[in-house]
Amino acid sequence: MKMISRVICIFFSMFFIFGCDRGKSDKQNENSLVKKTKAEYMADLVTRISFVELPYKHDIGKGAETTCSYQFNGESYDTLFLDALHSRIIGLLPDTAGFIGILYFTPGDDLAPSLITFDKLGNKIDDKIICPFSCNGSPCEQYLCNAWFSINKQLEITNYHELKLNRCEGGQSDISEIRDQSGYINKRGEIILNPINTSEWK
Repeated sequence: MKMISRVICIFFSMFFIFGCDRGKSDKQNENSLVKKTKAEYMADLVTRISFVELPYKHDIGKGAETTCSYQFNGESYDTLFLDALHSRIIGLLPDTAGFIGILYFTPGDDLAPSLITFDKLGNKIDDKIICPFSCNGSPCEQYLCNAWFSINKQLEITNYHELKLNRCEGGQSDISEIRDQSGYINKRGEIILNPINTSEWK
């Protein structure tokens, strides 16, 4: 009888020890989830976005036809870095050793090419519309508009806009101009845009 009691005591002791160990293990797993860093969440986001092939060129008038590589998820950890304004993601800039660059469209009358940059820890560096031009229609009798944006392998930005408005309603003056703008992304991930140049469209 004593032997049986001893066996029962040993069994329950082992059960209690293993149960505690399992509880510790579960607690450690929970803690590892809680302690996941911002940099790790950023790394997860990067793996879900395709790279943009450079040079990249976008015709502003064909924004709706452009395929986006990733759709922002407002119910995920995407919200650590992005919001609804960043919902249409074109892709990642390749070969950026010092920062992470995500090219996206800002919604509007025309989808505006934009760029947000982060350091490797997931901290935001810069966020700008990098092409301010649009071709969203006009109340003028004669209306011509061409606009495009490009970024090359050296991360240099070029914006170009041709606009011609004649015989407009509401007393608006005729316009016949070409506007262009250059810029670049530096090694720190900062977006530099130069002033817009305007010339006559002959």
